[in-house]
Formats: sequence, C-alpha cells, structure tokens
Amino acid sequence: MGGRAGHNKAETQATPAGWEAKPAKILMENDIESPLELRCQIQLYATTERDTYRQLTHPLVSPISQGSLCNLPPLYIIAGDSEMLRDEIIYFAHRAAHPTDYPVREAVLKDARRQRENVERFTTPTKVHLQVFDGMPHVLTVFMFTKSARYAYRSIAEFVRHVTQKPKEEIERRPFPVFEWKPRSDTAESEPLKTPKSKKRRSPKATEKTQDGPRQESPDSEQAFEHNEEVTQESLRKLAESPEPDVHPKEEEDALRSVSMIRERIDIHGLVRLMESREDIPALLLPPDKIGMIKEAPAMRWYRGQEEWDKRFHKAGKRVLQKREKLKDKADKLIKHALEQGLVHEAFPESLVDEPAEKKTGRPVRRRTSIGEIQEHRRWGPLDLMDEKPPASAIAGRRDTHESLALLRTSIYYAAPITHKTVPRLKASDALRATFDPHDDPNVPPKQSASEQQVDRMQIAPLNGLRIWEKILGYLGRKSSAKATDGIRDTAAFIHRKSKDTPTQTTSAS
Repeated sequence: MGGRAGHNKAETQATPAGWEAKPAKILMENDIESPLELRCQIQLYATTERDTYRQLTHPLVSPISQGSLCNLPPLYIIAGDSEMLRDEIIYFAHRAAHPTDYPVREAVLKDARRQRENVERFTTPTKVHLQVFDGMPHVLTVFMFTKSARYAYRSIAEFVRHVTQKPKEEIERRPFPVFEWKPRSDTAESEPLKTPKSKKRRSPKATEKTQDGPRQESPDSEQAFEHNEEVTQESLRKLAESPEPDVHPKEEEDALRSVSMIRERIDIHGLVRLMESREDIPALLLPPDKIGMIKEAPAMRWYRGQEEWDKRFHKAGKRVLQKREKLKDKADKLIKHALEQGLVHEAFPESLVDEPAEKKTGRPVRRRTSIGEIQEHRRWGPLDLMDEKPPASAIAGRRDTHESLALLRTSIYYAAPITHKTVPRLKASDALRATFDPHDDPNVPPKQSASEQQVDRMQIAPLNGLRIWEKILGYLGRKSSAKATDGIRDTAAFIHRKSKDTPTQTTSAS
C-alpha cells in the first residue's frame, strides 16, 4: 500500500515549509508481519500522518482516545444498531462509566501532558444511560415516522426536562428520570402499569376497548413508555442489589448511587429490553493498545475499493484534476491581484509597508477602500494557515474548488478577519470577469455552501446542514402524502365497485 496508492501531486495541498509527511503504520492482524505504511488520505476530516500532524487518533478528534472520561455530567447516549459508529459509541459509553475496565491506550499518554494530568485529576466514573436502537442508522431521530424514533424523542425530552429543572443535588442522587419510579406494590391511589402481553406488532384493525376507553396500540404511547420505565427500573434494582420489593425508598436511593450505567436495547416498536452482557459484545473485548489504531481489514477494504473506483472513473478523475489545476491558477491570480491592489497581511512580508498603495495607480490604500470591511468578530481566514495543515476536505486550506475560492474572495474583499490590515478594491479586469462568471458577482459576496453559511432560505435560526434535513424531511413528507393519496384513491375505487355490485345482488335475490 505504501507507494502504490499515493495521491496525485495535483490533489495535495500546499504544505508548510520544511514539513515532511511521515506515513502512519497499520496494525496487522498477524503480529509477525511488518506493518504497512499508509500514505493516503483515507478519512475525510482528519489527516493520517504521524507525529505533529497526526489527527485521526488525536484525543481532540476522537473521544475514544481521551485520557479520562470521568467526572462528566450524566450522559444519555443513543445509537443505531446499523450505523458505522455503533462500536465506537458503545465503547465510549462503557469507558466513561467503567474507567478502570477500559483504560486509555498508553501511547496516548506518552507525549500528551494534559491527558496524563486528566487521568490523575478526574477519577469519578460518569453516570451513563446507553440505548442502542435495533435496525436504525446514524441520526436515527430524523426518521420520525418510526415508533422507535418517536420513543427516542420522548426519552430525550424527559432527560432534558430532568437535568434542566431539577436542582443539582437531586441530579447527583438521581441522574436520570428513570430513577424516579413508582413503588412496585399496588396502592389504592395508583393502578399498576399495563405492560403489553407481547412485543409482537399488533394489527391496526384491532379495536379493543378497555374501561378507560380505546386502547392505545402504538408502542410509543403512554402505556408503552411506562412499560419501558418498569423494565429499566427492574434492571436498576438488580444492579443496585436490592431485590426485596418492600425495601425502604431511602435505602433503595442509597443503593442506586453505586449504579454507574444503564444499558438497554430498543426494538423497532420502541420497546425496551436489557442489553446483553459486556462479554458478549465484541467491541468491548479489544485490548486497550488496539483502540484508536488503524487496522488492516478496514484499511485494505478501503484500498481495494479505491483501486476499483480509480479504474472505473479514470477519465472522470483526469477531468476533475484538470479542473482543479485551473481553479488553483485562478486562486493564485486572485491573491496576486489583491496584493497589487494593496492587500496587507503577515502571510506576505512584501506587503508589510508603512504606506500601502495600489501598484498600478499609486493610489494610497487605507484600512477600507472597497464595499467590504474588516469584521472584528472574525479572528482568522484562509490566509492565516501558514503553520497549519488542515484535512484535505477543509475548504479553508484548499484552492481548487469553487467553495474554497468563494471563501477566499469573501475574506479578502468583503468580510475580512482582523488579521487583514486592509480591504483592497477589486481590480477592474477582475470586476468585469466576475460579471460574466456564474459563480461570482462584483457587487455582492460570492455564494457559499449551506454548511458554510449555516443558514436556511427561510431565515430561521442558523443550524448546521439545515438544508440537508429540509430536503430529507421534504422527501419523506412527499412520500407519506403520496401514500395517503394512493390509500384514498384505493378506498374510493373499492366503494365504487361495491356500489356497482350492490344492485346486481339485490336483483338476483329478488
């Protein structure tokens, strides 16, 4: 894998002077084999090089590699059983609740002084409530039409209400809402919980009635939620080693303080069951020295897939690289013209003069000579990365995409950070060229991606990736509407057929 799968030179970023990549080592399944060197960018958001620019296994990138996860406030953690991050989420939850059973890898502490201090300073296990939802993907709450997602929303609401409305002392005694249960013995004031007899999905045609009215068959109803609470409370009693049903509430509360973790699974109907033992979860059996390491199987799986895609999209890849080269030339020209127009920035020592002026006209350049301005709340921009090497996916460190050019142009001519000493005017030729460029406009800042702007066209509160969720929920809404329309149409057709058959049957009978 060493030199065979390296990136093309055109794909690489500008690196700091004197910097040299040190390939990361891949942990082999056979300890006798020599480790492979990974010289490729296999992760979108973090670099894989070792030493100074190692990001993929850095504690600030992956919480799995944090020195200590103790002394945190109560954590309510949910995960989908089908998502790629499931094992990491499960391991993270267990590390926080059982720090002595899942210590951090020694290599993390070797060169990280702060991480060593955290291990010694924070030692109290964190209270964790972990729920893994059967058959659900990442961000399972997006699928609000499912019963398990509706239960997740209900649980999140209960947890938020509990930790925001209860005093600190009570949260320390009862970190989760399920700690506040009703007595198991029946009383005259309260009826016992009606738990479903079976977890099988009931037919929607069933219309059984009870003394209190129609039975709510949906598992995310009040009855199902109370059933889930009862299941959780029974597991808490076992964990707290208080099996006696008539134990005094005060004694039961004291016993609960020893419970550091609630572990549950949620089925597709939103019903709770206890999670299997830790010994039956493969992710929890890995030794600490293999946690946070790049392993042979996923690395080779990526490499084989990359080879296949390189062959299949060879011609398209060449066109993309050529396009990137043109955009990089365009970015270099943009910076060159900005310097000629009086841009002053520490990244360009030749611009640091006492009286900056436009190169062609000799006109003096003041702090603001265009429609843009230096914004005090902007601390850095794309030109302030001289000593950094951001991941390949970060547009701040790139010059070969339309989004990166838009960010660069905005930071120079329209909304400059405080590190810029001047905001130059657009060159006349650049303004004319921008008039005919569909990606540019000489009078307004260039449009950026929704994730960069973090706004929605409806101008509501900024949310990261809001337009993505808008599209997804809009699609699901259209599908639900189409399904309802089809149902109405089928019902109308059925009634029409019945009305046509009724006179015939009457005539035959007569």
